[in-house]
Amino acid sequence: MSTTTSHAAQVAWLTMRVAGMLEVDPADLDADLPLAELGLSSLQAVELAGDLEDRLGRAVDPTVVYDHPTIAELADFAVST
Repeated sequence: MSTTTSHAAQVAWLTMRVAGMLEVDPADLDADLPLAELGLSSLQAVELAGDLEDRLGRAVDPTVVYDHPTIAELADFAVST
């Protein structure tokens, strides 16, 4: 996956991925709410970091979800680095 993917595409992918992990409708997720508040566990956060690493094709620190705790902030991280 190209690291030049747009912010909107990153938000859409992250929303779908988190919704799948939480087994909820993607439309029910607010990209500006903290992932922990949405119900993402620490194990799921590490898994999400790994998925993001695979998507970006580069190393991503497992703490990225704590450093960028919302879908919108993770998308910012993904397109800015």
